[in-house]
Amino acid sequence: MCCSIYVCRVTERETKIATGKRSHSDFYFVLSCMPMECRFTRKHYCFWVLIHVAFVGVLESCLEEERLGLLSIKDHFKLYSGDANEFLPSWTDDPVADCCSWERVKCNNATMVTQLSLDHLLHQGRGLNMSLFTPFKELLNLDLTLNGFNDCYQNYGT
Repeated sequence: MCCSIYVCRVTERETKIATGKRSHSDFYFVLSCMPMECRFTRKHYCFWVLIHVAFVGVLESCLEEERLGLLSIKDHFKLYSGDANEFLPSWTDDPVADCCSWERVKCNNATMVTQLSLDHLLHQGRGLNMSLFTPFKELLNLDLTLNGFNDCYQNYGT
């Protein structure tokens, strides 16, 4: 039996290539026990770690419910925005899009939205449907300053 512990360093560039986003930590520990001779080098283990990081990166994106919730918020604000074509361009309706990387959105380590900065988006007073924020179970900070809302309402049908 051959057991080894390797410390593999995966660079930010390699992580970004594999996952499309930056990694919080670029060191990975690999414990390997094989019932055969040790033929794999450290590079082989680091390669497998990189593959693992790529698959974990695909799984670690924002929740679908929150992504759809953000798109609903975009649609609501877009109705009253003066420049609808340039409104929140990073918020795309792409099923594989990671909404944690969108502008004005911050997420926690569990990829749940914790902060929305929706300030300065509207130039005229309108009502705000507060039901738009129900998908965000971990939302801690919501900035709606300088939007000129003249009313808030809750749409119980959504």
